[in-house]
Amino acid sequence: MNGFDTTWKETRSDIIEFNNLPPGNYTFMAEVANTDGIWSIKPVTYSFSINDPFWKRWWFILLEVVTLLLAIQLFIRFRTGIITKREEEKTRINKLLADYQMKALRAQMNPHFIFNAINSIQNFVLLKDSTQAYDYLTKFSRLIRLVLISTKENEMTLKQEIEILALYVELEQLRFENAFEYIFHVDEKINTEAVVIPALFIQPYVENAIWHGLMPLKGRKGILDISIKEDKKNLLITIKDNGLGRERSSQIKKKVAHQSMGMDLNNKRIELFAQGSEVAQIIIKDIYDESGEPAGTHVEIILPMIESY
Repeated sequence: MNGFDTTWKETRSDIIEFNNLPPGNYTFMAEVANTDGIWSIKPVTYSFSINDPFWKRWWFILLEVVTLLLAIQLFIRFRTGIITKREEEKTRINKLLADYQMKALRAQMNPHFIFNAINSIQNFVLLKDSTQAYDYLTKFSRLIRLVLISTKENEMTLKQEIEILALYVELEQLRFENAFEYIFHVDEKINTEAVVIPALFIQPYVENAIWHGLMPLKGRKGILDISIKEDKKNLLITIKDNGLGRERSSQIKKKVAHQSMGMDLNNKRIELFAQGSEVAQIIIKDIYDESGEPAGTHVEIILPMIESY
C-alpha cells in the first residue's frame, strides 16, 4: 500500500485489511500466482484518496472560531448586563435611602433607629439580597410616611398608632435577624378608628424593651408581648418582655450612648392628654423567675378612653 506501507506481504486469503488509514493519497498494488506458481505479468493497482474528517477541514475550524467568539461576546454582554442592573439597583436604593433619611430627620425620629435601619438596608444591598432590601425599604418608607403625618398632630387614632408600632417592631425584628419573637393582641371590642391617644406614645416603651431588654439577652429566645384592651372604661396597654430586667439593663446603659428620651417626655404628655384624670398613669414593674432572678420587664399604661368625634 503505497502511501502507507511499502513492504510486500504474502497471504493465501483473498481479503486484506488496512485499518485506521489516515487522510491521504494511496495506491494499492497486488500480484497473484496460480496453483502452478506462475505469477501475474504485472501488478494490479488501485489508487484512491481519503479526505480529512469534516472537523479538521478549514471551513469547520473557521466556524468553530466564529462560534467561540460569539459565545464569548454573548457571555460578556450577559455578565455586563447583570452587573449594570445590580449597580442600577444599588443606585436606586441609595437614592431612596437618602430621601427617606432626610424625611426621617425632619420627622425628628430617633436618629439611632434611623441610621441603624439605613445601615441594615445597605447591608442587604451589599449582600446582593435585593428582595430583603426592597422589603425592608418598603416598610421603612411606610413607617416614615406615617410618622411624618403623625407629627402634624398631638393626637392620633389608636389604629394609626398600632400600624406604626407594628411596622417598627417588624423592622427591628428583621434588622436583628429574628432574634426575638413578638405577640400583638388588640381587644376586638375597642373601636381603634375612634379611640385617640397621644401621637407615638407607645413606641418608646417598645423600643426600650427591644434595645435594652431583648437585644443583650443570651441563653433564651427573646419574646415581646404587646397587649391593648379595655379595662373599666379605660385603655390598658401592656408591654412585657422576657429580657434582662431594669437592674441589669441599667448597668449596660452606662456603657452605651443611646438613651430613650421618649419615655421621659411621655410622663409630661400623659398629664396634658388626661387633663387631670387620676386614672392616667404609667407603671413599670420588674419580672422575676422562680429563683428570684430578673426575667424581664412589665410596662402598664393606663389612659382614659377618649374617642374622637
